[in-house]
Order: sequence, then structure tokens, then C-alpha cells
Amino acid sequence: MKRKILFSLFALFLCLTIGTATAVLYMSSNISELKNIVNLQEVEQLRKSLIIEIHDVQAELYTVNTPYASDLDLIVRKGVKLEEISHQCTTCHHPPKLQSRIENVQSLVHDYKTALSFYITASANVETTERLKLDAVLKGNNLINLTNEMSHSASKNLEGLTSDTMRRLNNVTKILLLTIMITFFLGVLVAVNLTRSITRPINELVQATRMITSGEFGSTIEYEDATEFGELAEHFNTMSTTIRDGYQKIRNEMEVRKKTEEALRESEEKLQSVFNQMQDIFYRTDREGRIIWVSPSAAKILRYESTDELTDRYFSDFFASPRKRQGFLQELSEKGNVSNYEAELRRNDGSTIIVSINSHYYENKNGKIEGEQGVCRDITERKKLEEEHVKLEKMESLGILAGGIAHDFNNLLTTIVGNIKLAKISFDHDEKITEILTDAEEACRRARDLTNQLLTFSKGGKPIKKITSIAEQLRSSALFALRGSNVICQFSIPENLWLVEIDEGQMNQVIYNLVLNAIQAMPKGGTIMITAENISIGLQSRLPFSEGTYIKIKVSDQGIGIPKEYLQKIFDPYFTTKQKGSGLGLASTYSIINNHNGYIDVESTIGTGTTFSIYLPAIKDRLPHEEKKPAIIIKGKGRILLMDDDDTVLMTVGKTLKQLGYEVELTKDGTEALESYKKAKESSKPFDAVMMDLTIRNGMGGKETMEKLRTIDPHVKAIASSGYSADSIIADFKQYGFAGFISKPFEIEELSDLLNNVLSGKS
Repeated sequence: MKRKILFSLFALFLCLTIGTATAVLYMSSNISELKNIVNLQEVEQLRKSLIIEIHDVQAELYTVNTPYASDLDLIVRKGVKLEEISHQCTTCHHPPKLQSRIENVQSLVHDYKTALSFYITASANVETTERLKLDAVLKGNNLINLTNEMSHSASKNLEGLTSDTMRRLNNVTKILLLTIMITFFLGVLVAVNLTRSITRPINELVQATRMITSGEFGSTIEYEDATEFGELAEHFNTMSTTIRDGYQKIRNEMEVRKKTEEALRESEEKLQSVFNQMQDIFYRTDREGRIIWVSPSAAKILRYESTDELTDRYFSDFFASPRKRQGFLQELSEKGNVSNYEAELRRNDGSTIIVSINSHYYENKNGKIEGEQGVCRDITERKKLEEEHVKLEKMESLGILAGGIAHDFNNLLTTIVGNIKLAKISFDHDEKITEILTDAEEACRRARDLTNQLLTFSKGGKPIKKITSIAEQLRSSALFALRGSNVICQFSIPENLWLVEIDEGQMNQVIYNLVLNAIQAMPKGGTIMITAENISIGLQSRLPFSEGTYIKIKVSDQGIGIPKEYLQKIFDPYFTTKQKGSGLGLASTYSIINNHNGYIDVESTIGTGTTFSIYLPAIKDRLPHEEKKPAIIIKGKGRILLMDDDDTVLMTVGKTLKQLGYEVELTKDGTEALESYKKAKESSKPFDAVMMDLTIRNGMGGKETMEKLRTIDPHVKAIASSGYSADSIIADFKQYGFAGFISKPFEIEELSDLLNNVLSGKS
């Protein structure tokens, strides 16, 4: 492009130079001619002036006057001037003929001057003067004629020379105009060419640059030539493509980075969320043991407003026990790490938590110890669970023990009650002894109720339900729990209270637990109010159970109340606010009510008291009214096989059966019973009924014995007895093949009635 521009400028310059040079050449020759014309004009003026002077001299000569010397001097000077001009013209471009004329004029002027000089200086001789005068006149006329002739010739020459000069000047003008026009058109062509060669690529470059500026990376210029603009366009296209590729690469990298940052942010949020939610304390200290960083969970666990309150404090200062603190620091110093070190940390509010600490020293890149870092795991709940688990095991052991005690106690009561009844029969005629025995019998009944309450704590599993009225149970269970307390209980129970299908033992446990909680909430005494009512629940009810008929039981106290933050936790296993509580009472209560398809709720106000509300599905049908008949002893006959591992029970029940008229054979376990039953059947003296205890220590119990008896005799009539009412067989004894069941301790009237029904096929 530079060559193109230089070539275009050179062409313009050459054209202008040629035209100008041509014009200058023409002007130079014209200037020379003009100088000649000027000289000719000057000569002509001198000639005219000379002619005029000569005429003046001639006029003087023709007159009698003598020319003045001054006139003569003027003629001489003009003649000299004419001579000088003629000398100048001799070196110019006059033709030879004109040159000779000029030389002739010069000669004539010289002669004329000489003649005049002679005339002026002549003597007084008239003849000589006239002769000289005539000679001067003739020479003057000759000079005038020659001058006129030269003037005429010079006029023609001057006219021709002027005409030729004007023609040349016109040619110069034309040359200049032509040069200007050619230069103009050539300049236009150059401008157009340069415009196309420069402006177009520049415009395209500007347009492409604007497109790139607006974000259209990769825009290219469709311009190709061998000039610098072509090279520029090529480099621009390469640059634009590189920018596009680079931009795309950057965008891809930004997308990747954005995704990476989003993933990192999500990861950080998750990690932060984990840090915020986890129950572990992560910490790092400096060499002196001052905390330099701690996880956000630490502030929450240790009950501080923020982690700023924890930094710059010595980690060991949080140990509640100086002995534990010293042990931790010593183990860390000796081993360089601590694993599963259990200690109590003191919170900001003064309370403590139990933590398991895993800690170790950390080093810098030079291997120098920088401080300690570790994690504290809150194991307070785990420790509580472990303690509660131990308590639960103790409770289970206590339950088993209670069941065993109740079983043995019922066996003793069975012996006592049976012997009392036999004594009453023996001393029927002695009213005083009968009255004493009746009091003893009543005491045994109360003792039986006591063992039934004791069995409540050892009873669990699926409820053994039966349809009954809960009214009397509410009273008896509450009064049993109130024994020995300074609290009284009031009841509001309607006579028309609907029936419920419940496990009486488990429901006793529920009422006992609620009343016991109420007593503990009123250490200074007070009143417990127990109410029951029939209610119907519709679809619009806000209670979280289905519509239907229910009985609602409320147990209210006047105690200290339950804090609001604890209301949602009181039914959780092991949750307790009591120093010696197990946290199982209300949990088991909730479980029992739930297993009865019921619902339990609690309302409490601090300083006013607490009310527990129980909803149990009701049965509107009333139990058929049965008039209580006085208990009577029904005599019978037949052979009875009796099995019990307790010798006193075996002897007492055996005597009772004999008193009722039955033949009795006594066995102590299932093996003996099976052997006796087989022998009796083979000897054609089979037993009419078998009465067996379900629980036999170190031997075959009633359930297994019954299974084997049915293989021997599918129609065997067997009665199950037990002093442990939690046995699952009791709920559905017929499913196991038993014809009846009797619970220890039992009275002779109850036993006689059951035997009569079994042997007669009524049961």
C-alpha cells in the first residue's frame, strides 16, 4: 500500500512537473521575446524622440536661427542612446538586414553629429556656413528617412513578434489548464483508488471492531489484497479468531470455575451445616494451649453467644475436674495424643457435659510443634443411656424378681386361703372362730390385691384385653398409689360410664404411674382430682385420632407444673427431671395407651398444676346385669390329677379337692403328670380332669405338659393355674387346649364352680 501511495503521488507529481516544466519553458522563451519587445519599444521611443529632435534641429536649420548647443547636445545624447540601443540590438535576435540598418543609423547619427558640430563651429563665412548647414540638413533628412524606414520595418517586426508572443502565452495557458485538468483527474483517480484501497478496509476494520466491542467475537474482514491492508486484515482476522477462541476458552474455564465454585460453595455450606448441626467440638490451640480456632458447634454446646468468647482461652480451663484436667495434660504431654479421654466440661451457665476427647499435637512444615488440635464428642446422653440401661436392667431384674415374689407369695396365699377355708368348714359351728378366720380371709384378699399391683410392674408385651368397666379400677389403682402419702384423691365418675376393652393389669399401671407423678409433684401435700366422662369425637375435632365414642379420663394435680420446654419430651424413654427417676413411667404409660388404640395428652401451668387426659375407645353396650349370687361350694366326684411344684400348695389344694369330693393324685412336674396320666388311662381308671400350674421350677411346665397330654388324649380336660398373671396363656387359654383357668390364690367356691363347669362341659 505504501508503494501504491508513493506511486500515485509520484504520478501526480510527474504530471504536474511535466506540465509546469513545459509552461516554464514556454514562459522563458516568451519572457525573452517580451524583453526584446520592450527593447524594441524603447528603441522605437528613442527613434521617435530622435526624429522629433532631428525635426526640431532641421527646423532650426531651415530657419535663419542657429541651433542651440543644448539642442545639439540633446540630439547627440539621443543619438548616443540610439547608438547604445543599436549596439544592444546587435547582440539580440535582429536579422542581419536590420542589423546593417542599425549600424547605418549609427553611422548617420555620427555623421549628422559631426555635420552639426562643423555647422555650429563654422566661421562667419556665409558660404561655408550655408554649405555646412545644407550638409547637415541632408544628413538629417537621410537620417530621418532611414529612421522612418526602420520604424516602419520595426513596427511590422514588433507586431509579428507581439502576435507570436501572445500565441505562445495562449499556449502556456492551455498547457497550464491541461496540466491542471490532467492533474485533477489523475488526483481524483488516485483519491478514488486510495479511498477504495484505504477507506474500505478501514471501514471494514471499524465495523468489525464495533462488532467485537458489542460481543460478537470472531468477526472477520472480507478483504484480501497484497498490500499492508491485506496483511492487516489477515492479522486482524487471526487476532479476532484468537480472541474468540480465547474468549470461548475463558468462558468454558469460567463455567467450569463457576460450577466448581458452586460445588465448593455447596460443599462449604454442607460442611458448615454439618459443623453447625454436629454435636462435636472441633478445636485448635497454640503452643501455650490457648484456643485459636473452634467450631461453631462449640458455642452452642458450651452455651456461649459466639465462638469469640471461647478464643484466647485455655482449653484446659473448661475441665470441671482438676484431676481430670491434670490427667489429660499429662497424657497429652507424654504420648503426644489422647484417645477417648472422658471428662466433664463446664458450660457457661455452670452446668457440665461429659465428653470423649481425641486430641494430638500438630506440627508446622519444619516439624516443630505448633499446638494441639482435637475433637470433643458430647457423650452425656450416651452416658445417661448407659446409666438408664443399667437402671432398665435393674428394673427388668426387679420386674422378674417382683413376678417371682408375687408368684411365690400367691402360692403362699393359696395355701393360707385354702387352709383358712378348710378351717372355716371344720369350725362352722363356732362363730367366734369363723369370724376370726373370715378376718384372716379378708386380709388374704387384700394381700392378693397387693401382689396383683406388684405384678403390674413385671407385666409387659401385648395387652390381654377384656371388656369391662374401668370405674372401680380407677379408684382401686389410685388408692393403692396413695398409700403412705399426704395427698388425698377426689373422684368424679358417672354411674353410666361406658365400657372399655382393656388389659386391667396394664391399665392399673397407667393409673398408678399418673397418680404417683401427681404425688411427687406435691411434696407438701394436696389434692388429686380424677374424673371420667363419656364423649363423642366428630370429624371436626382437632384431636389426632379417628371419630367415635370414647371415655375421657383426667388426672389433675395442684403441683409445681411442668416447664413448657419439657412438655414435648416427657413421654420420651429415659427422660426425667427427677434426681432418682428412671424416665420410664410416662414412657410405658404412653406405650400402653397407644397399644389400646387410645391417646394421652398433657396440659401444665407452672405453679398451678398438671392435667393428664386419657382417651380410650368406648363400647356403649352395657354388661349384662348379673345378680350376685352368694358363693357356694359345689360338691363333685371324679378323679383329678393335680400338678404343682410347691409342696404346700400341692397339699392344700389336694385337701381342698378331697373336701369337695374328688379323688386326687399329686405330681410335682410335667414328667410325673404325663406318666401318671398314661398309667391311669392304661389301667382303665383315667383322670376326669387335670389341674396344673403353668410355672414349674426346674421342670416341665403346664404349657409343654398340655401339648404332650393332647397327644396322649385329644379330649383331655385340663385347668391351668398360675400365681403369675403376666403369663400370655391366661389371655387365651383355650387356644392352648385348656378348658379353664384359675388364678392363685383362689377360694374353694371359685375352684368348685370351675371344676363343675369343666366336668359338665359348660366351660
